[in-house]
Amino acid sequence: MAPPTTSKAATVGDFPPVNSTQIPEERRERRPGEPPLITVVVPARDEEANVLRLREELGQVLDSLPYRFEILVVDNDSRDGTGELVKAICRADPRGKYLRLSRNFGAEASISAGYSHSAGDAVIVSMPTCKTLRP
Repeated sequence: MAPPTTSKAATVGDFPPVNSTQIPEERRERRPGEPPLITVVVPARDEEANVLRLREELGQVLDSLPYRFEILVVDNDSRDGTGELVKAICRADPRGKYLRLSRNFGAEASISAGYSHSAGDAVIVSMPTCKTLRP
């Protein structure tokens, strides 16, 4: 008899444990004639000063395009008001989603978490500032 298999689950901030191979419920087949869903992943750490500008500029661009969008902000353990500000934006805009990592894993891990939690047919990564990536 083979030993039972176990799946490793990770706790991601305010969210319940998820299996890394689990597909988000929102990911589904498109209906005929429905435009593709594009996920914009935005890694963030201490970006409170930039969030409103990002919302305004990104919103202008996305509203002009013939696609459906979800905007997934992955908070990499911000110490400022980034999380509360993004949550307020998400309450006002149904395209917004917020994912908070339990500690600072780095921008690369934020991007990876964004890919894992995206529901889109395609993913675009948008960096609010260039300070988060190492050369």
